[in-house]
Order: sequence, then structure tokens, then C-alpha cells
Amino acid sequence: MWLSPSKIPMLSYGALVSCFSVYFLNSSPTPMSIKVLIPTPLQKFVGDQSALECEADSISQLVEALEAKHPGIKARLCDDTGKLRRFVNFYLNSEDIRFMENEATVLNDGDEVSIVPAIAGG
Repeated sequence: MWLSPSKIPMLSYGALVSCFSVYFLNSSPTPMSIKVLIPTPLQKFVGDQSALECEADSISQLVEALEAKHPGIKARLCDDTGKLRRFVNFYLNSEDIRFMENEATVLNDGDEVSIVPAIAGG
């Protein structure tokens, strides 16, 4: 049985906006599941794991999530002001976050973040 268009109620603009607001704006966003690749020098701070799964919406939240699960790692990643250290590079899906939004770089479900310490020498 098919419904004719005259039988389907029309929503006013206000009702449509209200439905949108209730469904999308009142639902709390869920953090994204992110794979984090840990370099060998930092693995001792995360239970000798080379990769972790974390939930975060940005790089700064990712650092906080790592610190919550593995106290002490943030001091290796951030300076005294809380900014990422210059000699620790973060890559989001192989892209350097310094050319994105740095700590504010938005993460999406399934992203991969690599932490890569800079190497100096001659």
C-alpha cells in the first residue's frame, strides 16, 4: 500500500529545526578510537607496547588520554607549559600535525597517530 503525498504530514521549518536540534545537538559526541604508534624509547612508559588504542577528539586530548592511562608519558611529550616538545613529532595518518592545527588537530574514528622522536647526530 502506497501513501500518497497528501497523507504525509509536512513539517514546518521550526519543527524541522527542533527535530534536528534534539537529535544532533543534544546527543553527546563520542570520542573517536585512535591507534597510537609508540616509538621504542617511549615504550617503557606504556608497558612495552608498540601500539595503543585511545579515545580522543584532538591531539591535545590524545596526550591527556595517554597520561591518564600511563602516568609520566606526558612529561616526555610536552614541555613545562604543556605544549608539545619541539623534538617530538606527531603524524596523523602520515601527515605532520605542525602543518595542520598542531595540538588542536581534529581526530576521526580509525585515525592513526605516530609519535616520532627527532634524531640528531652527524
